[in-house]
Amino acid sequence: MTVTEQGVGVGSFDDPLPPVPLGDPADCVGQDVERGLLAWQARLNHTAWRRLRWLWHTARARADLLVRGEPDARAVAVAVGWSVSMAAARLELAEGALERLPRLGEAMRGGDLEEPKAGKFVVGLRDVTDAQAQVVVDRLVEEAPRLGVWELEQAIAAAVKDVDPLGAENRRNAAVARARVTARTAPSGAVEIHGWDLDPVLAVPAYERVDALAEEVARRLAAAGQDVAAGRVTAQVFMRLLHGCPAGADDLAIVEYVTAELTTPPHGLDDGPDDGGPDDGPDGPEDGPDEGPDGGGNGPEDGPDDGDPEGGPEGPDGSGDGQDGGPA
Repeated sequence: MTVTEQGVGVGSFDDPLPPVPLGDPADCVGQDVERGLLAWQARLNHTAWRRLRWLWHTARARADLLVRGEPDARAVAVAVGWSVSMAAARLELAEGALERLPRLGEAMRGGDLEEPKAGKFVVGLRDVTDAQAQVVVDRLVEEAPRLGVWELEQAIAAAVKDVDPLGAENRRNAAVARARVTARTAPSGAVEIHGWDLDPVLAVPAYERVDALAEEVARRLAAAGQDVAAGRVTAQVFMRLLHGCPAGADDLAIVEYVTAELTTPPHGLDDGPDDGGPDDGPDGPEDGPDEGPDGGGNGPEDGPDDGDPEGGPEGPDGSGDGQDGGPA
């Protein structure tokens, strides 16, 4: 690891960063490979900050002038071939990290903060005042590089609730008022069911029940020598709680039903009808209670294939919750 690139840019962009290796990591010993990865990571974070600056100025620049006007997402969209909604989402991130919460931009500039994590700050702090947002950033920005994206998102939400408890409660109530369930067919042909903005008083124990039942089903399957992925078990419990189990079935009955369903040999490998003779397991759900009339036309296969489940463009954190027409 002897060939390196020194220096980054000139003028206001001449920031000291670790030199990056330009050789092949396959030729490096372990500690140098890790050192090289960290150097490239810092350089990429810095480069993302630079790009945000160019996006921000492109949106505000006018031909033959050094003065800057109001940002226009269309200028960025035309320049780089994005949709206007995607350009607007990226500009929301640029404005948040460079103008509203400049400490985020400085952390990116120094190579410490990744762009997706900066996006989580911008989205998570949309609805609080600038002063409150700055308190949250000051509290978490140094810790952010060591947190996963989901962990950071949860930490931001908790900090927002701490600095603005009344506002957090109002925002939660407003979100719950928009609660909805959507279904879509993925490109694979599988179906996705999403619950959005659910009341946590109901949603948290509902999920805990699904998780607890799935854990018991998985335990029984493992004891029977069945190798079924945990996610598959949880999904089957979720679906059968919604549809297909006998009316009034208690949790034990649901566990037994799903365990039998996932144990049944697939596609004609059964040893014959249930005639009282030897059998290798309980009959599958095809021998269970009637699951409802056919051809109802409102099953998940008829759900809209509408791309993003929320129907919105990409957000500044890549989560699909951007705002059409410009930053929030």
